[in-house]
Amino acid sequence: MASIHYRKWNDTPSLTNSFTLVTKLQNFGSNYSKKSILGYIFNLTDTASTDNYFFKIYYRTAEGGGWIYINTIRKNTGAFGPRRFKHIFGPIKNAVNFQLKIVGKTEGDISINDVTVMYRKVRDISESDLS
Repeated sequence: MASIHYRKWNDTPSLTNSFTLVTKLQNFGSNYSKKSILGYIFNLTDTASTDNYFFKIYYRTAEGGGWIYINTIRKNTGAFGPRRFKHIFGPIKNAVNFQLKIVGKTEGDISINDVTVMYRKVRDISESDLS
């Protein structure tokens, strides 16, 4: 049976040494269609040169499945402002579902603006070409 979780959004900034963000388990519009997950784009904004962050990115393709590490995002300059991290990996083939987990530390005023998953539909198992 599926778990249902209710969350209340809080837009008040907070500082943390143990940050975790887990995205919704996505099926990208179809429970039957197989996809190739190609990568992600991660947009964030830091507001001062002293802001710091270190995030590890994980994924899984099934609810309750194990998390697999794919990349690390860290601040490596004294500059600040909007940033985009794009990571393309060898495609995760024949995935029906996909979920990301971002774990790390933040210091300062850091906003995660957008997380985009790049994928393409491979085939839909509900569509059969057998006659």
